[in-house]
Amino acid sequence: MSDWTFPDVIDTVKGQNGAYTAEVPDNWLQGRAAFGGLTGAIGVRALQLHSQETRPLRSLMVSFVGPMQSGTCEIHVRTLRTGKSVAQYCVEITQGDAFIAQISAVYGQGRDELRYRQPARDDLPPLDKYPSAPFVKGVMPNFIQYFENKWVGNGMPMSGKEDSTLNLWTRLRDDMSAYPLERMMAIADVPPPVVMSHYTSPLVASSLTWKIEILTQPQDFETQWFHLDYTLEDAQDGYSQQAGRIYDEAGNLIMLSHQCMCYFSGKSFS
Repeated sequence: MSDWTFPDVIDTVKGQNGAYTAEVPDNWLQGRAAFGGLTGAIGVRALQLHSQETRPLRSLMVSFVGPMQSGTCEIHVRTLRTGKSVAQYCVEITQGDAFIAQISAVYGQGRDELRYRQPARDDLPPLDKYPSAPFVKGVMPNFIQYFENKWVGNGMPMSGKEDSTLNLWTRLRDDMSAYPLERMMAIADVPPPVVMSHYTSPLVASSLTWKIEILTQPQDFETQWFHLDYTLEDAQDGYSQQAGRIYDEAGNLIMLSHQCMCYFSGKSFS
């Protein structure tokens, strides 16, 4: 399991009646744990298979409890409540006796109410102006090779610039048309913690909690590239909070992200 693409992994999610399994390959690990966006996407795929919801997914809250390792994982999906407008579900991911992650999901039917959308941004950095960043094996987590990233501003890890923002164009290299929601779990989690720009040597960081708000349904996206605008809100005692805004190529705000992370200096991904 050393060369699986993102859709290859999502394809392994199988099961029924709330009980599912998936396979996690070595090449999607970062250190001893799998890429958080993959863990979230596996849970979301099982959720989709279980719920068969036609209502839009509005919000996800992910709690990362333990490291997802390579091999088989088990996913258990429960329906918490299904109402006329809103349905809520709980997803639990385990590996043997180890609890890996819990995901709370909210679906909500649209209603004819007041509507407000932020105007599309016309100041996003031109996509064609910036080169694609190379993948540096042994320095970057292995999963980064499956993304094409274009750094357009601040937030470069180990730059020592002490940035409070991160700006990045990104896309998954593989065709994710069959998995639009799962793709966005990967896209939203690909940026490194902004706090990494405060260091000049490698460090390890991982998410503890992660909240996603979906403003435009992923199946409606007419874009391959996404602009990520992330802000470091606070960092102290080895924990940081960062908020993210995700835009399509036309400058439309489509998703919001917020993470609580922990970080450890003096360690690397290898």
